[in-house]
Amino acid sequence: MGWYSGDLPTEGVEMPKMTFEEREPLTRDQLALLVADLPTPAREIVALLAMTGLSKSELQGLRRRRTNLTDDEILCDGKPLPARCIAVREQFVRVYGKKLGDDVARGQYQAVKARERVRVVPLADEAVELLREVLAESKLKSPSDPVFA
Repeated sequence: MGWYSGDLPTEGVEMPKMTFEEREPLTRDQLALLVADLPTPAREIVALLAMTGLSKSELQGLRRRRTNLTDDEILCDGKPLPARCIAVREQFVRVYGKKLGDDVARGQYQAVKARERVRVVPLADEAVELLREVLAESKLKSPSDPVFA
């Protein structure tokens, strides 16, 4: 654009290599303390993220029909879903700075991006009980409704 002429003052300057500090994951006790201090629904969300390894958008995209909290296998999207498992098939993505249309106010459901992210996640007893409580207290009861609205 020709806005600057002459030698660049940064020419020949070598930047130092970037270093990253390795993060330590929370211990079980630290996580328990954190979860105990959080209000609902953050408490349940953080606990489920820690217990399942789901991403935030995968948990937001989890629908009731893709949770099997029983001791029996069920059909989910035409495929068997083992007992005490959830099926990860889609995610809920918030889109900022784009107009999605009048029917999409805060985001949209979409398939998970990587094929390896489509999976069945087994649930620990604590996760099953937590999800049962969340679903029982929810006003949304349709199979296509989200677990966390």
